[in-house]
Amino acid sequence: MGFKKAAVVLTGLAMLGLVACGDDSGGGSAGDLSAEEQEYVDAMMTSLKADETAPFSDDEGQCLAEGMVKAVGVDTLKEAGITPADLGGDGNVVFGELPKEKTDALVSLFFDGKCFDFGKLIAAGMAQDPDVSLPSEKAECLGDKMSESDEFRQAFVASVTGDDSVDPFESVGDIFQIFADCEIDLAELGG
Repeated sequence: MGFKKAAVVLTGLAMLGLVACGDDSGGGSAGDLSAEEQEYVDAMMTSLKADETAPFSDDEGQCLAEGMVKAVGVDTLKEAGITPADLGGDGNVVFGELPKEKTDALVSLFFDGKCFDFGKLIAAGMAQDPDVSLPSEKAECLGDKMSESDEFRQAFVASVTGDDSVDPFESVGDIFQIFADCEIDLAELGG
């Protein structure tokens, strides 16, 4: 996994096919999922469990899958032509344009600690990259700072809606300040 993919674990998660959908509640338990929602969640969990490099637990993955299905909605998935099989496949799934309330719910789900600590997730993802020699506390700091960045949050929205013109590292004007705040030497990132 290269630096960019490791550092943008969210984009990596979207590429794994974890981007799914539902209503605006931002989460829930299996007991309050419809049969159609459960199909999407199950497909995402199958994909997640098959990926040995996924940097979160089954519980975190379940929370994420359910939250995404709830946040985006089955109707939106169907309108975009996304089936459960698509979410369990190669992960090249994008939602297309979404209303602000749905993108806000997705951003909150990923960055606001609803299912996992984003800083710890970044650290776990980077620890799997043999080219990255970043100590865990610095990687966690990087993830925490990125999760607080409005620009990075918007870059995430662009990644799940298919706007490939936005690069989180180009759009986040303060990325070098984040590196400085976390005392990261670029050599630690593998290049």
